[in-house]
Amino acid sequence: MVDIITIHLLLPELLWPVDNDSIEKTNVRPRFIEKLLSRASKQHTEGLGLEETLFRLFDVSLHNSFDLPTAAVTYLGDGGDPAEYCWAVASPVQFIADRDRLLMVGSEHLNIQYSEAEVLIKLFNRHFEEDGLTLVYGRSGIWYLRISECPEVRTCSQESVVGHFLDDYLPQGADEQKLLSLLNETQMLFHQSDVNQERTVAGKETISGLWLSGFGRLPKVDARAVPIYSSLPITRGLSNLMTATHYELSADINDIDLQHEEVFIINSEFMETKKALDLPGWRAALMRLDSNLASLMVDNRKNIELVIYNCMGERYHINKKRLSYAFWKISKNINSFK
Repeated sequence: MVDIITIHLLLPELLWPVDNDSIEKTNVRPRFIEKLLSRASKQHTEGLGLEETLFRLFDVSLHNSFDLPTAAVTYLGDGGDPAEYCWAVASPVQFIADRDRLLMVGSEHLNIQYSEAEVLIKLFNRHFEEDGLTLVYGRSGIWYLRISECPEVRTCSQESVVGHFLDDYLPQGADEQKLLSLLNETQMLFHQSDVNQERTVAGKETISGLWLSGFGRLPKVDARAVPIYSSLPITRGLSNLMTATHYELSADINDIDLQHEEVFIINSEFMETKKALDLPGWRAALMRLDSNLASLMVDNRKNIELVIYNCMGERYHINKKRLSYAFWKISKNINSFK
């Protein structure tokens, strides 16, 4: 029997973005989560964003990588064979002008049909065939870009950019201008497409172009026999590389098997609802997690060490003893943890 169970809980995009006036503000109070974070021991960690946090947590080798090679790992978890190619996630997005800046709306908000994706992918592949660029449609609906040589750029994932202005998230590196030229050319190509003409007539949001991120080849990862609970292709890919056991995460984290010394849970609900700009869905996910964590840390008799990662360079470590005896710490509003 395991004496102490350490649960690593990753909560990317836990807090709703409030960068600009066009994003709806939230006013919700998850009381138990606020208590956990207020009473926990906070530590700084390496890694910003879900992907970098995952790669640091599992010691993914980044030798000779300019960017985080998240696309190749995700494609592996999406049932694909990355082989020796360089890959990038190619997210179809919409760019909205707000005064003199651009705001990005993610793929989930656009409700892109497979028939539309098929047309745009064929259009792109014909146009860029001589450049050796190929778009691939994954089983999960994620779009990937396959190229022979990786550019020297550092990119930001769609998840980290949605709801924010693009200024601080553009690719950086020796090949940044080439990549920006590709993005601009793709915008012009998509703008003229039959797909967007039909969407405009139907009163739907147009697919402005692509957001490219996670360039790289499949990395090396040491074997680690741990259970990972998640619904993301990137964690399935990591599990394959590590020979770890991957489980689909249910709506209630109390359904996990607590027979192991270490358990990893990646809750992507906040990330997904943010990409879709779904504030009601985000609120529901937050309150559901609040109830589940209360059951896990109060009702469950197991000796649990809970480590919460906000995927913004911070982690919060708490156990039942600290939860009970740090009663003198006043619970802070969830928004104060931004």
